[in-house]
Amino acid sequence: MKLELKNITHRLGLNSFSYNTTITNDITGIYGPSGAGKTTLLNCIAGIEKPLSGSIVFNDKTLFHHDEGINTPVNKRNLGVVFQDNYLFPHLTILQNLNYSKPYIKNRTRYIDFDKVVSLLGIEDLLTKKPNQLSGGEKQRVAIGRTLLSQPELLLFDEPFSNLDRRKRKQIISYLLKINHQFKIPLLIISHDLEDILKLTNHLLIINNGCIEAAGDYLNISEEGHVPDIICHKRYINIFEAYCSGFDVHEKQVSFSASPSSHNKLHLSQSTSMLQNNIQLGQRIRLCLHPDDIALANNRVEGVSIQNQLKGRITQIISSRGSHYVTVDCGFVLVAEVTQAAVKTLQLELGQTVYCLIKAKAIEVVHSYIS
Repeated sequence: MKLELKNITHRLGLNSFSYNTTITNDITGIYGPSGAGKTTLLNCIAGIEKPLSGSIVFNDKTLFHHDEGINTPVNKRNLGVVFQDNYLFPHLTILQNLNYSKPYIKNRTRYIDFDKVVSLLGIEDLLTKKPNQLSGGEKQRVAIGRTLLSQPELLLFDEPFSNLDRRKRKQIISYLLKINHQFKIPLLIISHDLEDILKLTNHLLIINNGCIEAAGDYLNISEEGHVPDIICHKRYINIFEAYCSGFDVHEKQVSFSASPSSHNKLHLSQSTSMLQNNIQLGQRIRLCLHPDDIALANNRVEGVSIQNQLKGRITQIISSRGSHYVTVDCGFVLVAEVTQAAVKTLQLELGQTVYCLIKAKAIEVVHSYIS
């Protein structure tokens, strides 16, 4: 996937917008304060807003070019947009809502099957209902399903987690990862909640004052310090993937490692959310862990209840606003937040071997991949 925005400018009232970027990641988060220009960027890409200048090219197809007079209509851009308010048709059943785009996509390659979408999103029991009979999370899943069935080449989401509680937000995050994994559709996701974005991707566009202030990996943006008021290490969460490497029937635990040959293993209870559905050896999962939930030690610690003690090597030490962030390569890279006293006591330095001590309850399973 390659999306290029060159010298895009736009104006809404007194507000001016300017966008220059190239996006190649499978999932990209668009983050910034309210009114910064996130939705305007999405609307320009989708064709809802017509920029004053510049060009937009998606996978070598020019969607907009001011100087050449090209402005591809919304319904011919092959882009799917899921809006914050869902916009389901209240007088239609869910089945009718899902099939709404069917007459308009006759000339598109059909690679997303109705039954697969319904099954993936878990909306089989909703098909005869109407939108007013659904919860907020169910409406969001139906809106995603309807957009998927339009056979898009790129999905755009405007605040998909708004008005949802923590449990439903977690469900939507897992569904988005399923969509990207199973249908190979790239995603652009607007959110004002950085943690939700980071559970999906570390690749960000930082929007502020109507322009893109930074783009790239979260940690790199944070370390460079170009946008200190919008992004900082305090908002960072570790997101990493691991593979099921074993089971302990007596302790009712599942072990995970960064690779089949790794000696570093994480142990989680089988009752942990998303591990209860017959997880198999070799299955990949996506995990979330806050930096302040990781303690460091120079040696393995005996006589404590913390079983997760991962051996690793320090690759970076960053000081930011009175806190210290230590990056440790344990097979998967983890960032631990420690105090100045801990840095001195442990004599932490680059290349040093340390142990990351992690309570199992501090680890959240974001998603479980099924091949």
